[in-house]
Amino acid sequence: FPLDQDSRRTLASALILLNALPAEIAQDVRTISATSPDDVQMELRGGATVVWGSSAEAALKVRVLEVLRSAKASKGSKVFDVSAPNAPITR
Repeated sequence: FPLDQDSRRTLASALILLNALPAEIAQDVRTISATSPDDVQMELRGGATVVWGSSAEAALKVRVLEVLRSAKASKGSKVFDVSAPNAPITR
């Protein structure tokens, strides 16, 4: 089915996320959703949610997510918000 311009940008943002993920994280992804190009999220096995945001700074977001998922203080978090990778939030 044909996509409008906004839907194409939203799909492109989700695909950038998927392509930016290293294999170790990609294998844990259950779903990726996007309501807009700036609101991309993914759900990981185990129930954690990653708030990705836009496709900007994808490589930095991946690195921050890797650190947060392995750090003792945050690895058990249910939400990893890397939408602003210089100020990530976990809860």
